[in-house]
Amino acid sequence: TTPCADLLAALQAGTYHVIIADATPEALRLLAGHQEAVQSFTAHGGWLMLWGLTPAGLADFNQLVGIDHLMRRFAMEAVHLRTPLAPLARGLVDGDAVMMSPERADGFDPPFLCARDAWSYVLDIDDIAPFSVFPPAEYWRPDETYNGPVNDHNPRNMVNDLIASWQFGFTIPLGQAAYRRWTISFPRSEEVCGFSLVPDILYQRITKLQVTFTGSDAPPRELDVKVGTDLLRQDFTFPATRARGLVLDIMETDDHGAANSHVTGIRNLWITVTRPADFAKRLQPLLSIGVLNAYPRGAGGILLNEMTVPEKEATPENLDKKLTILARVLHNLGAPFTPEARPYYDWGLSRR
Repeated sequence: TTPCADLLAALQAGTYHVIIADATPEALRLLAGHQEAVQSFTAHGGWLMLWGLTPAGLADFNQLVGIDHLMRRFAMEAVHLRTPLAPLARGLVDGDAVMMSPERADGFDPPFLCARDAWSYVLDIDDIAPFSVFPPAEYWRPDETYNGPVNDHNPRNMVNDLIASWQFGFTIPLGQAAYRRWTISFPRSEEVCGFSLVPDILYQRITKLQVTFTGSDAPPRELDVKVGTDLLRQDFTFPATRARGLVLDIMETDDHGAANSHVTGIRNLWITVTRPADFAKRLQPLLSIGVLNAYPRGAGGILLNEMTVPEKEATPENLDKKLTILARVLHNLGAPFTPEARPYYDWGLSRR
């Protein structure tokens, strides 16, 4: 590696194939003001890895990549390799992206938790649900003291993609009609084109769900949910409908002799929104959520990396996985430069 204190000079040097830079607001402001230098660098196969984007730099980053991204903090949630596998993720296996916490929770099977701090921030791709506002836990249980995110009474569990254990899903009481109906508010107007869910199978099973588009004249849609003994993702599509949110209404349930017949549950849900026709060419996520994104430009591109690097990793295995991901991605970024084509290449660093 070659340290370089001047990011713009590194881009213009014509020497480096990969440049890694801290995604500070100052660096992003510089890049947004010199996009011709970035375009020239990527046009000839250069890759610029921007590491650690924060909300303060999001506007300049969006200008740089040409996408109006939303941003949220990473939480305790599932992270997997994208399917199909992105070219820059070649050589990785799904377990490389699964990072665990040293925390333990009583009553969990298995008794461990996913890491809450493996990544810093997440950018949106085409699922708006994790970026939306849900009612607070007290909406469903006004007389209960809410005791944190590791709890099946947390409505945000519906967007963590952790479907294997009921503790990580959301259990919905059926004691009052209001509990069957709630609003999910989007951070901005979106064109909704799909809704997916994994209904719980331990309690009363949801058999019919109504979706109403808020801020739209479109009629509500009734969704017939299949019941069974397996946790299955069920996908529903709509004509693209612009809305400010969705109202979900549990219309019918089937108790199937469940012991806990006074509740139902949703393990996870997704709200798919439309993106421009060329979106898949302009953004190629490596993982299931937007924490490691490639933005191809010319023969090269920009790579966003939201991986955290703590002073001391609480789970040593996570450090190994992060190093594996970083090494493999850097290898794939360098793949076009074979020994025959060029005797060496440098990974120039700016600030990091």
